Amino acid sequence: MRINLGTDTRQGYINVGKTPGPNITLGDFKNLTGITQDGTAEELVAIDVVQYIDHANLLGVLSNWVSKLSKGGEIYIQAPDSSLLGTIMQYEQTTVEQINKLIFGDSEKNRAVGIYNLTGFDTLLRNLGMEIISKTYVGQTHFGIRARKSV
Repeated sequence: MRINLGTDTRQGYINVGKTPGPNITLGDFKNLTGITQDGTAEELVAIDVVQYIDHANLLGVLSNWVSKLSKGGEIYIQAPDSSLLGTIMQYEQTTVEQINKLIFGDSEKNRAVGIYNLTGFDTLLRNLGMEIISKTYVGQTHFGIRARKSV
């Protein structure tokens, strides 16, 4: 079983979202307990969703996601990187409006509550017993990290 979190839909995945639509399984991406049992997911993809998790709840959400992975299962997380955004702001490589949109979202309804970076996610995933497979920067504003459950 493969699980996709976020607003995009992927063929061959259980696409978890809050808004009804074709190929969407309604649910809260922060807690997958009602979506699948522990140890059953081969892959979990979370693109542009972690910024909607506040710092106080981040470790609990990540723990929930990792618990759903089977041994050898992988998680891929992609999100705006605070370090990259800071550099862009420092060197005035884009407008303040664009930076605000990247950090906080583009509407009152979809307001981001957390800003993270690649180094922080590397540490969090390792502390949860995950093996880091790859780390990258995606474009000028996002990080991507893939990790495997080895225990």
